[in-house]
Amino acid sequence: MKIALVIDKFVIGGGLEHIYQICKNMQDVEFGIFGKDGDGKDKFNNLLNVKIFNKGYDKNYVMSFGADIIHIHHLKPLLALYTINVKKIFTVHGIHLRKYDFIKGLKSKIFKFLRLNLEKYLYKKTELIVTVSNDDQEYLKRHYGINSYVIYNGIDFSPMENLINNKNISRRDLLLPFNQVLYLTVARFDFPKGYDILVGAIRELKYLNEIQDKIFIFVGDGPLLDEIKNLVIKYDLNDYVYFMGNRNNVYEIMNACDCFVLPSRWEGFPISLIEAIGCNLPIIASDASGNRTIHNMEKSVVLFKNLDISDLCRKLLSIPIPNYVNKDIFCVSNMVLKLKKIYNI
Repeated sequence: MKIALVIDKFVIGGGLEHIYQICKNMQDVEFGIFGKDGDGKDKFNNLLNVKIFNKGYDKNYVMSFGADIIHIHHLKPLLALYTINVKKIFTVHGIHLRKYDFIKGLKSKIFKFLRLNLEKYLYKKTELIVTVSNDDQEYLKRHYGINSYVIYNGIDFSPMENLINNKNISRRDLLLPFNQVLYLTVARFDFPKGYDILVGAIRELKYLNEIQDKIFIFVGDGPLLDEIKNLVIKYDLNDYVYFMGNRNNVYEIMNACDCFVLPSRWEGFPISLIEAIGCNLPIIASDASGNRTIHNMEKSVVLFKNLDISDLCRKLLSIPIPNYVNKDIFCVSNMVLKLKKIYNI
């Protein structure tokens, strides 16, 4: 069987990791991955069942692969490919219509109306819609009148099992301070991820004189990186925030830290939270979509009220004790089993 997996761009992040795990765990399937060129395409070099097409997702370009199924993972390629007469599956990795709930004004309402109706039209041109969280499944049913099949994102936990269970050794190797409480956020610097909310909470900690023993580590890149850096400078928080850029040793960094923080405005089903669970790292996250789904399965994930800087500040003062009992739900094998079902293999 030949399956085309279509993304927007080969960029490092949770989305590309999701695609990688699909290909890695279905070695008997020939995959063609289509998207615009980016720094993440080399990730697939070791997979013999994968061919990379990094010149976009033009209809004729995708059709040249001769796929039995086209599985699309971003709205832009769905717009380009919805007329193709091949079985199409679309996975909704977070409902970005939600962003208009955070933007006031008539213009926002108009854009929300237009996007809602465009997405409704495109989704109905596919044979199956997949959502990655119960929140998104309910949202699609309520606002789009569309049924979907839920497949949670899954990861391979085995690399985490080999980590040295010693924070001091990990901190020494990463040149991180030994005598501070380290809070970690791994996410792209973009509006949905809410870095500005977290920086606001750090500022409040400083105002309360509760910052001296705390360091916040930000891992990732993105369009708002400079804006967040300037915000840290504006609030005079340079001594308490470390920017580490994109890293390929996230599990090692998690192993060195004391708490994971995800302040997102909305999510699909955040892989970074699952990775933090795999590393047995205490978690504080917003009660946004996606995060709620994970919290419902792992109650020791602590939620703060979305957008509420003061509530996040209060939660940061007390690190939760993790007691993760349902890790198997997030195992990649469960995800692959459900994907094989919809692929009919």
